[in-house]
Amino acid sequence: METIILKYIKGEMDVSEKMKMIEWINKNDDNHKKYNIFKAKYVASKLKDYA
Repeated sequence: METIILKYIKGEMDVSEKMKMIEWINKNDDNHKKYNIFKAKYVASKLKDYA
């Protein structure tokens, strides 16, 4: 699942894939939390590149 989330965060999905990802995120609080945690880790890892 992390590979799919990363693809979404990087904007590498077509419209159909984006819609499925958004549906998955909004399906329940657990999915939303997983997405937010993964995105935060991804952003933090990219900030290290600039430090």
